[in-house]
Amino acid sequence: MLLDNRRLSVLTVLLVLASGLAVFFPMLGMAKYLLAGHLVWFRAEIRQLVLPFLMLVGWGGVVYSGWEGIKDVVFILCYVAPFVFGRLIVTSKDLNYIFLALIAVFIVTSIPALMSGFHMSLLGSESTLESHTMAFVFGAFAVYYFGVRSYILFLIALVLVVLSLKRIALLGIFVAILFMMLPFVFGRFLKYVALVVNLLYVVVCFYITSEDFNDFCMDYMEVSSAYFTQGRSVLYSYVYDDVGLSFFGAGSGAVYGALWGTIADGKVLLHNDVLKIFMEYGVIVFCLFWYAFYSVKSRLALSIVVYLNVLFMTDNVLIYVFVMFFALLLMKVAEEEFPNEN
Repeated sequence: MLLDNRRLSVLTVLLVLASGLAVFFPMLGMAKYLLAGHLVWFRAEIRQLVLPFLMLVGWGGVVYSGWEGIKDVVFILCYVAPFVFGRLIVTSKDLNYIFLALIAVFIVTSIPALMSGFHMSLLGSESTLESHTMAFVFGAFAVYYFGVRSYILFLIALVLVVLSLKRIALLGIFVAILFMMLPFVFGRFLKYVALVVNLLYVVVCFYITSEDFNDFCMDYMEVSSAYFTQGRSVLYSYVYDDVGLSFFGAGSGAVYGALWGTIADGKVLLHNDVLKIFMEYGVIVFCLFWYAFYSVKSRLALSIVVYLNVLFMTDNVLIYVFVMFFALLLMKVAEEEFPNEN
């Protein structure tokens, strides 16, 4: 059931969320039954890592919107498959060698760009060595090394994030470290807190497309909402108007169809995986995804989840195979070697 949202209000969004949550909790009971040991086709710690992404693959493979939606499903499968069908035996010591290898790759691939000189502006988000994939991977390693108290390697990873310049990666590292430093008395409630935060984020994304928010920007900042949000409000408006709201989603790839040729020729990316999951997979799968994603046991693995959650809010990390594979690999080691670090 789709809702016309050309004049969609925040109240309407909240009603859709509430209706979806009414279905979510019975489905959660079924999911908990399955997670209690009735799904035994691969190891529990691996199952917990990949389950949220297998949800997207399963639903996206059934409800998809064009070829781009199928491509998204394939991208997710590419980084999930090694954990499901393979037996990756990687230790914390192996991760150090992998980290050094990634640094070597970064240096070698940066040589051509450095031949014409080096320039970096943190405020202007410009760097000769800018690389969103490497920055996000180094950011995940930074969170991991801070969690295991390898502060020298943490600083090296942090410097590499700065050099490859993705400010959202720096914010994600900060939020993840803040999470690690807080008392972990609310650990059992974290999945519910995260679910509420992501739902509220969706509501905020709806709100910034409204005339009220545009008036607020004009009155207090003397710029339009499109300028203030760097065009994101325009992209979100296209998505809401074309895709609409659905309890079960408009299908994997629907967002690409809504944005195709809008602000540029051909494919236009939303740069917001949180909103993309909500619009394409629906509120029920959205809730199940975040609940499962935050169900890992160790505090270190949860910190990496927090880091990824921040990235999901402003980028397309869900389809970055290179980034997601190493993030899941770090979470796997954290779950196996630091299960009680919480």
